[in-house]
Amino acid sequence: MASSGTTAPSGLQALQFGQIRTVRPMATDLVMSNAAIVKNVANKINQALQTAVDRDWIESLRTGGQDVAAFDPATYLIGPDLWPDLTRWWMEDAANAGIDLSAFDPAASLEDRLAWCRQNDIKIACGYGRFSSKLQKSDFDQARAIVKAAATKRYYLPPEYISIDRARTGRANRRPGLDRNTFLISQKLVSGMVFFSTSRVYRRAYDSHKYINEKVFSKGVRAFAASGTFDTALPGWKIVLAVMGIVDEQQIEATSAAVRNRLIGLFLAGFLLGPAPVGYISVDDPGGAVTNQGAPRQRQAIHRRSADLVAKHFEWIAGGMKYAKGRRLWNQEIADWPEEDRRHAVDARSTMGRMSPEAYRRMFQRNDYRGLMTFCETMSEWQVEKDYNKQIKNEGEVPSYRNEDLRIVSDELWARVQERIARLTRGKHGPRRGGEAPFSALMSQLLRCGKCKHVFHSYGSYMHCPESTRGECDSRGTVNPKVALAVVVAAIRSQILASPMLVDEIVALSIEIDARDDGDGLSERIAERFRAAKRAETLMAQILEGAGDKGMTDSEKKTYQALRVDYTRETAEGEALKNRQRQARVPITREEVVRVLAKFDTLLRDAGDGKLGGADDRDRAFELLKTLVGGGIEVFFDYLPNGRAIGRGRFKPMVMEALRQHGAINTAVEIDLAPVEVTFRDLPLYARHSDEIYRIRHEEGLTWRAIGKRVGLAEGNVIRAYAYWHESRGLPVPPKVRVKRKDRNQPSAA
Repeated sequence: MASSGTTAPSGLQALQFGQIRTVRPMATDLVMSNAAIVKNVANKINQALQTAVDRDWIESLRTGGQDVAAFDPATYLIGPDLWPDLTRWWMEDAANAGIDLSAFDPAASLEDRLAWCRQNDIKIACGYGRFSSKLQKSDFDQARAIVKAAATKRYYLPPEYISIDRARTGRANRRPGLDRNTFLISQKLVSGMVFFSTSRVYRRAYDSHKYINEKVFSKGVRAFAASGTFDTALPGWKIVLAVMGIVDEQQIEATSAAVRNRLIGLFLAGFLLGPAPVGYISVDDPGGAVTNQGAPRQRQAIHRRSADLVAKHFEWIAGGMKYAKGRRLWNQEIADWPEEDRRHAVDARSTMGRMSPEAYRRMFQRNDYRGLMTFCETMSEWQVEKDYNKQIKNEGEVPSYRNEDLRIVSDELWARVQERIARLTRGKHGPRRGGEAPFSALMSQLLRCGKCKHVFHSYGSYMHCPESTRGECDSRGTVNPKVALAVVVAAIRSQILASPMLVDEIVALSIEIDARDDGDGLSERIAERFRAAKRAETLMAQILEGAGDKGMTDSEKKTYQALRVDYTRETAEGEALKNRQRQARVPITREEVVRVLAKFDTLLRDAGDGKLGGADDRDRAFELLKTLVGGGIEVFFDYLPNGRAIGRGRFKPMVMEALRQHGAINTAVEIDLAPVEVTFRDLPLYARHSDEIYRIRHEEGLTWRAIGKRVGLAEGNVIRAYAYWHESRGLPVPPKVRVKRKDRNQPSAA
């Protein structure tokens, strides 16, 4: 730390030397290191979610019925340890773009920096980034790119206005970082939005176009990408966006093909790619080959103890032993092994430290055990609509080679095991028929844990929170997707679509919005936009005329560029308002609302009954269901006295959004409906009487037997109901209430 008499570097110089002033300079005007500033800023973030804007945004979500208790700023905000570097990069490119930074204080408060922008006519932008996998961790690289792009376009991008959704799929509509950017735009706090690429906004080009057009461009905000040439200030940006979507998909395919060819070459050279299978161990290459990172390349070798166990289980399965028993014996035997041996007897990707049912079955189909090394038996195919890779069978040539030194079982034993697997696959009544998954399987895309917010995973015939199996979430319980679909559809049809009051609210809101649009002076606003565009066009013509053959000076070029941006923005806003005026329509009638809701009801009824037609009907039904439940269903679990888990679902209906997507209305205003709660399993009879039994016991003081006679339950079930009333509310059961329980702390499927 410098002394008080030392002259502290300011502005860009201070950042280049790794030092900036503290957020609140001390009286001695000391210069603090980046580490001290990071700690100072981190404390401010923890105290107030960074800015007043964030508090307003969180409050708006809470008012809209969204659960924000689990919102973690660390999952969508840029950490304060990156702020100095981001500010330094912005200042470097801003200086190159001709922005005067002499009065800019990078360590000032956000309000002071924004005030400096307004005084110097510097526009303000917000930034957005996203990556899908927890292993990518590209937030720092994306933030650097969007900050430098903003400076090049002469926008100031505060680190506080950068949002990056970490480990979030590009298909999700509700993302904290994206929602935060949308809020900044809706509050007119920014005039530009910069993102790394359009695929970071949404994976599908159609969804990116919809968001940029409706949430950004129509609000008069400029959107541009750090990578590529996309910029809404340029003509033909919609065509550019469509082309970028195609290029993005083709680039992924080309990259994967190149990587695959390189891996095939390494495989045929005998190198191990990935973790060693069960029964093998990875050893350093005797020839001293190294990877691009300098680490020694690995080759495959037999681990004798686990290999003997593999051979023994091949014999057992060929002899008729069931998979379940074989897996149980496997885990029992390796339980007492030393850690060094046990880790070679389980799948390297296992988080449980034991052989799973899926890994045990797959083990008997590995060609490695008969000395045949194969690669690329399956291939990754990128699912653009779903934003993930899907493994498909490789119909082309499968690279392979023989290595008898790695053989564990004989060809004869291998053939016997494969014959038994084929018999099990065919079943008793001929070959099992493949086909499209039932509609209820799509519930996995809607159900998410109410505590940790993770999307449910399928586990056999049930779905559960994946974090609960790793001990990171206490939502212990499962949900049957068929039951969940039936219950949710029934609730929507009975509580929402069949409500006469809802029809009246929709008609009244439509009339109110139509009257509001008429009273907004839409025509005057359109005329004002085009007048502003005409003024900018006239000034540009004057600059060109004054420059003549000698050309424009640097200051004239900057002025001309700013006027061109203004002209483009004002023209775009005018066209957007004209388009809105053309699309204006008479308020929706009651008969039309009833007709559309009846159509929704029929489609959902067919979905619940499994009577949908082709893929188009499935897609329409799912999109409708997803919209009506507000994008997802939060699942919570209650636990009965015997430990059984009862799943409850809660969602916020979005009826107006469904009508808008259907084309019945053209407004984004939503009716504030109360959240809908459903139970994914019928409660036991005693649980359904728990409220009444509690009331009788406390108000009338009857005995258990007398209460049972009144409600029609046995005395033991009356006591269970009384205990359930307390436990379902998180209250301790009175000590005098004795209930027989079995495995109370082990909940079962809901």
